[in-house]
Amino acid sequence: MRLSQKCIYGLLAVYELAAAGAGQSRTINEIAAAQDVPTVFLQTILRELRNSGIVESRRGKEGGYLLSRPARTVTLAEVIRCLDGEIAPVDEFTHAMALTEEMKAIAESVRAKYEQVNFADVILRAQLMQNEGLDFCI
Repeated sequence: MRLSQKCIYGLLAVYELAAAGAGQSRTINEIAAAQDVPTVFLQTILRELRNSGIVESRRGKEGGYLLSRPARTVTLAEVIRCLDGEIAPVDEFTHAMALTEEMKAIAESVRAKYEQVNFADVILRAQLMQNEGLDFCI
């Protein structure tokens, strides 16, 4: 399974909003700079994420984008489906049904993992990875 570049940028944008913290907004330019995502694509992606109820936008001085609900309730699967559609579709092998069934089982495992992982999990993992990289030697 391969995610589209649009979906990858969307996942990075939602990750950035989750990292900002609950109720904290980020401008398109802040998200783009932090995650090295082209601003032009980000505008369209954030609009789709907003229309799906994953993010919301605020106007004004403190405006920008933020998650519409807690990061623990936003899964990777939700973002992927919003931007790419069905997760891990499987082609039918008409002359090798056993192969088709194995491919479907693999795809279902992938879908289940994407459903299980939420952005709070990802932020926690990032924090743990960052802490592991610290060297307290003097």
